[in-house]
Amino acid sequence: MQHDEHNTRRILLDLGIGDFNATMILPYMFMGPAQTDPAMAQVRLITKAMQRHMVTMGATWIKPTGSIDVETAHCFHALVGPHWNQITWQELASALVIAKANGKKFKRTFSADGVVELSGLGLLPSPPNVPGGIITYGVVAYLLFRHFKKGR
Repeated sequence: MQHDEHNTRRILLDLGIGDFNATMILPYMFMGPAQTDPAMAQVRLITKAMQRHMVTMGATWIKPTGSIDVETAHCFHALVGPHWNQITWQELASALVIAKANGKKFKRTFSADGVVELSGLGLLPSPPNVPGGIITYGVVAYLLFRHFKKGR
């Protein structure tokens, strides 16, 4: 799969990161959170921008510090699934931008493990959480499209 720098730059700009910082962050967008040093300036910038984005989506309990704390990890888990730290920063940021564009909101349920849910707006209920989160749903939609397109 070929990554398009212009799409990745657009995602960074949509998160509120300026052109200069986006240029510095771009090389790290194709690595996962588990592969990058959380103390690096580029990683802290993307994390802080994503945290600010989450706050605008209803995650008011998150403090945009630039470090991945427990609350931020819970939101990432609600966004893309339990393996959020193994996908690339680009996929994680893209899922966040798409979720906001689709009117999704973070909702915190108070329990022993501090579960966070991503809920949709409107009459349709949110889809159930699946491994891979929104990426899995995209792949399934594409495969269904191909299947029904062949039938014609």
